[in-house]
Amino acid sequence: MGSAYKIFGRQVPAYQLSMATFGLIGAIVVAGTSGKKPAEAKPPIAAESSDEEKFIMDYLKKAEAESK
Repeated sequence: MGSAYKIFGRQVPAYQLSMATFGLIGAIVVAGTSGKKPAEAKPPIAAESSDEEKFIMDYLKKAEAESK
């Protein structure tokens, strides 16, 4: 069928080594691209009073609702 390599005393065909390599690379890519995505970072609100902070939060919510 083709060439074979002797690994740990066993004959391993070249096509099995290539398929194992492709499988390993595919598993690494899938593992690297999966998982949790980082949350969107929002800048801190530097308000001087709680009323001002509430006004800013309400304004941002209103602006996000209008953009959708």
